[in-house]
Amino acid sequence: MNKPKIERVTVDLDSKNKIKLLWIRIVLFVLNAKNISIKQSPSKKGYHIEAWMFGMSKKTNLFIRKILLDDPMRVSLDAKSGRQIQVLFDKKKVKLVDKRDI
Repeated sequence: MNKPKIERVTVDLDSKNKIKLLWIRIVLFVLNAKNISIKQSPSKKGYHIEAWMFGMSKKTNLFIRKILLDDPMRVSLDAKSGRQIQVLFDKKKVKLVDKRDI
C-alpha cells in the first residue's frame, strides 16, 4: 500500500497583523499541518510560513494558500499552468521570529 505523499505549503504574508497570523496558525492546526515554520520576511514587513501536509492536487494547494491569506499575486501567478509553484525565499536571508512576538 502506498503511503500518502507529504507536500509543502508556503505562504507569503505581507503583513505583521497578529490576527492574520493567528488565523493562519488556527487553519494549519485544523488542517493537521506538520513542521510549521514561521519566519520574518527579509523585508521585515511580514512573514514567510512553511508547513507540510499530506498530498494534495495543485488546485487544492492553491485553495489552501488562498485560505491562508497568501499574497494574491503570488497565488495567481502560481495558478498558471507550467509554472513551478511556491517559490518563496532564499533561506539565507530569513530571520527567525521569537514565538513571543506571534
